[in-house]
Amino acid sequence: MNTRFSGLLPDRLYPRLVLLIIFSMLAIFILTLTIFVNDRTQAFFLAQQTPLIGRIERLLVQFESAPERQRPALVNRFSALNFRIEMGANVASAPIGQKLALSRGELNGFTESFENIGRSYAWNIVKYQPDGNSTLTPRLYASTALRDGTAVSFNYILPQTPISPSNAYLALAVVLISVVIFASILARQLLKPLAQLEKHARALGRSLEIPPLATQGPEEIQAAGAAMNTLQRRLKDMESERKEMLTAVSHDLKTPITRMLLRTEFMDDEVLVGKFTHDLLEMEGMINDALTFIRTHTDAEQLEPTDIYELLNASVQESIEMGNDVSRVGNPAGEEKVQVILPLRKKMIKRCIDNLISNGVKYGQSVECDLIEEDDRVVLTFTDQGPGLPDDQLDKVFEPFYRIETSRNKASGGHGLGLAICLQIARSHGGNVTLENRAGLGLVAKLALNN
Repeated sequence: MNTRFSGLLPDRLYPRLVLLIIFSMLAIFILTLTIFVNDRTQAFFLAQQTPLIGRIERLLVQFESAPERQRPALVNRFSALNFRIEMGANVASAPIGQKLALSRGELNGFTESFENIGRSYAWNIVKYQPDGNSTLTPRLYASTALRDGTAVSFNYILPQTPISPSNAYLALAVVLISVVIFASILARQLLKPLAQLEKHARALGRSLEIPPLATQGPEEIQAAGAAMNTLQRRLKDMESERKEMLTAVSHDLKTPITRMLLRTEFMDDEVLVGKFTHDLLEMEGMINDALTFIRTHTDAEQLEPTDIYELLNASVQESIEMGNDVSRVGNPAGEEKVQVILPLRKKMIKRCIDNLISNGVKYGQSVECDLIEEDDRVVLTFTDQGPGLPDDQLDKVFEPFYRIETSRNKASGGHGLGLAICLQIARSHGGNVTLENRAGLGLVAKLALNN
């Protein structure tokens, strides 16, 4: 996403979708609240000013018709706490306090309403805060003169607006919390099928034998799930055909090799017999290794809870009994037994561990084995005392049938499939196998498995 805001957005789709829903709904709410408050405020002032203007208009009629000596009594009679009337010399030219600007609704409403009382009256309309005290309710001051020149003023306490800023902020906070909860639930529900699709794709990378994906959710996700199932079926078919072809070829080759080995027994030249036998046995070994490699791709062994700690110790002990120089680091005698339970294909992992120990013994004479528990994975290390490998060969040796004999023991044998089999077994469990050269002497093989 090549925009100036790309760095501000979360990396995952879930928080992006949540933010999109929150900002969209908040924008709609704020716009709606603004329109609602303006309309309600205008309607409120209209409802307030109509009886006020009518009341002032009736008072002006009475003041005009009453004799001058009766007007003070009328002023006292109709004055109230929120509606004060002054007349004659008591009328001030302007109210005492801080002058406030009339809102658009007030300006249009009050000005037009006072002008409609009568063309003969000239009004001075002021909205002010008494004594400049912001805690007091604002007031409306309207003054004019009767037809005989007598000054009269009306001082009216303006009622509070129906929606105060504090109430609006409270409503916004409630809506924000509700929107966050709603957006989180909605986004999770929308992305749940996509998360299952991602999980299935990851599992498919480890093994083709997993059950097909149950398609659900929107049509686009269902279509993607169906395409994933089709891909899985085709990969299984291709893998099955490849296995059957290689297995058939390997078995077919075994028969002529066996016949040729039998025929060498009737040859008189012992030197030639030795060469033939060596080549035929090497070919037979390559075929057996190829069959083993194929089986690691299609082995139907099921996952089961396995103590990898005990499995490593068993392989170490078996290698020691065969006379190899193998030791278990960090496992002194008398140490309390530790269990590290992982879902594994036990036979396959045992074969992988045995291969890594065997490689270390072949090329490095002695091997030190260790198990390290990390936050999200378990790492088994196999450290030998051999010459190591060139850095540019550390990845290539995992390729099937790849061999390098320039820096390792040429008498070690093998056909370049041992590490390829180990890597395939590790990846079928969602793990990995890597090689590292030690700073001093030797090579470290690491088998990492998800915890």
